[in-house]
Amino acid sequence: YGELDEETGRVMAVLLGDKELEHCIEEQKEDGKGTFNMCKALDDMKKEAMQRGIEQGKATGEDSFAQLTGILLRDGRMEDLQHAIGNRTVRQELYREYRIG
Repeated sequence: YGELDEETGRVMAVLLGDKELEHCIEEQKEDGKGTFNMCKALDDMKKEAMQRGIEQGKATGEDSFAQLTGILLRDGRMEDLQHAIGNRTVRQELYREYRIG
């Protein structure tokens, strides 16, 4: 099932309702053979999903730390903020304390 013809791939993508698979097929069909490599398509989809997850995780982490920073500044807890900047354990304790995340 590694090499599939384009039509079979498109049918699979429609049945699965998977726009990413359609996109991968479209990218690969430029080779002119009329086939695509299903394994490569799935690997590409996995890499794209991982990258989106990483980006989403970074954004969530930044938002959480921004929220924590604002609260600590508001409460005048500058020393705790300084500790949180360089210490993950302290950050986690403060996130729990303020119910962030």
